[in-house]
Amino acid sequence: QRKLIMEHIAPTIARMHLTFPLAMDTLFSPALITRFAVSKSVDCTDLSASDHFFDAIIQNAFIPLQRNRHVWRSCIMPVPNDSGRVPVHTFNHEEFYSSSRPYSPPLSDVEEDEVEHIIIETSYNPLSSENQRFKAPRNKVDNSIWSAKERLSAEAGERVRSIEGLKMKLAQLYHNGVKIRQDAYLRIPM
Repeated sequence: QRKLIMEHIAPTIARMHLTFPLAMDTLFSPALITRFAVSKSVDCTDLSASDHFFDAIIQNAFIPLQRNRHVWRSCIMPVPNDSGRVPVHTFNHEEFYSSSRPYSPPLSDVEEDEVEHIIIETSYNPLSSENQRFKAPRNKVDNSIWSAKERLSAEAGERVRSIEGLKMKLAQLYHNGVKIRQDAYLRIPM
């Protein structure tokens, strides 16, 4: 895998880095950028700034491995600001859709006040060692059986009927940031 990254992935990203210098301010909402970024615009070509941004917004138990600076040396230098940055949504539209399809503006243009956001704080701790371990069996057959069993448990989970009910159930679900019962699930109707 190291050879694949060194010989193919990193050089390809370095080439894209120079050909399509992207800024993430059109990919994420202004509120998210303001909350987690050091500057108003996060430069996709600046690996340190990108790493800082994505490290800040990680909200789950997945922790990426440290980047080997030797392997990624071709991508380390940010592209100068005067290189004509391409907004991510424009690049995606022009790259993946034919010119007959009309352009539609990105979601980040939606005013934050127009969308109701419900934030529910929980005591879940993504850094707890219990929450970082891989619980599924590694064997494919055992994993399929385990997944089916977990799916049945999730389908039989306790139904939540309101936001207040969800808050109350989530408060009871965790102790010191870890699920009290691993087979406990909540069902949230759509």
